[in-house]
Order: sequence, then C-alpha cells, then structure tokens
Amino acid sequence: MNDNYFFEKKASVAFRDCDASGNIRISSLLNHIVETAGDDYDSRGYGYETTLAHGQAYLLSRLTLAQYAPVRAYDSVSLITWEAGAVGACARRDFEMRSKDGELLAAAACHWILIDTVSRRILRPSAFYGETRLNDRRVDLPEPSKIALPDGAEHIGTHIVRYSEIDSNGHIYSANYGDIFSDALPKELQGLRPVLFEINYTHESTMGDELELYRAISDGKAVVCGVRDGKTCFAARAEF
Repeated sequence: MNDNYFFEKKASVAFRDCDASGNIRISSLLNHIVETAGDDYDSRGYGYETTLAHGQAYLLSRLTLAQYAPVRAYDSVSLITWEAGAVGACARRDFEMRSKDGELLAAAACHWILIDTVSRRILRPSAFYGETRLNDRRVDLPEPSKIALPDGAEHIGTHIVRYSEIDSNGHIYSANYGDIFSDALPKELQGLRPVLFEINYTHESTMGDELELYRAISDGKAVVCGVRDGKTCFAARAEF
C-alpha cells in the first residue's frame, strides 16, 4: 500500500544520550532510529514478539546518517520514520529528527534485511507477513553502500564483546556499535559532531567474541572496522 504514511512521536533528549562535549552520541541517534522503527511496527500490530511468533525478524544492515545541527540534552524533538520501498533484497526505511520548531536536525537512510528466524535465511521484503505502507518521500542522502577498509589501516587493539552490549537477540545491539566506533577514534576527533556517519552490519558478534579493531584517519574522515576470524563484522566511517 502506498499512501504516503509516516509515523511520528515526540521525545526529549536525555542527559545520558550526550557525550562529554554535550553533543548527542552516535549510539543515541542509532538507538532512536531503531526504536522509532520498532514503535511504528508496534503501533500497527507488528511488534517484536508478534513478528518473532511469525518466524520473522528485521535486522538493520546498513545506514547513512547525517547531522545538520547540534542536538543536546533536554532538547524536545520529533522522531519521524516511514517505509521507503525496497533496494534489492533490503527494505529501505527513512528517518528524521526535527526540533520542536520543525528544523531538520538529523536524517538517515536505512537498509533492513528480513530473515526467517528458524532457517536464518534472508527473505525478500515482499515476504513480510504484515502490511507495508509506503511513502514516496526520501531523505536527501546517498544510498547506504559497502564500506571498505582502506589500505594502510592500523590495528588499534581488541574489543571483547561484553554482556552489557548484548540484546535479547543474543548479539551486540546495533546502536552499541556507535560507542565502539567513538571509543576507537583518536582524541582530537572524539567529541566532534560528525556531519555524516555510515555503518555496515555484516556478521553478528556475541558475548565473548574478540573483535580486532582497525582504523584509518585522513583529512577529517575516519574508518573503523571490527574483524573476527578474518571476517569483517562491522565497518563504519564518519566525516567531521
């Protein structure tokens, strides 16, 4: 169904959502994106438990996120999301965060994959058991794409996946990768507000997994990748 549907909710940015510089964390923005999508489905009767009972789950695969203005603790914001069609085997969903006066603060274009929770097989978006309500509008952002680790990237350490990072799906909660990325940045970039952030979720990581972190910094741009057993589990990049 294409009826230019969108979902909107009001929120207040919490103190814990912001970093030491007072800017909203990347992980907090990622959390708002995921939770708002979930709230949309829940409001339509397709909540997490119901979808799981149908043997399906949506997992975030890639996204492109832009920040246009500072967002700080106690700001009142509107969180807006809508289904924006399909891109190959992925469902696209867009997101906006706006101020109480309507100013666009952040936007994201997201690719989600639908999986069969028993076979773990990827399903086409058209296989979703519920109703899809599309919107013709698109955020003005590049389509999420594959992130490659640049030549000459340096190994900066090992990240051991901790219990506090795991969600009820048994792997690192997608928003927590924002903190892993931020912690991996050099001190001169930490606390700066990225104007563009991209991430690929490639292979899940569970408690106790050891991710070898690699980093490349050039001209105000940063790429961080987590590798386990020779496979890239996540890759993220930002422009400051």
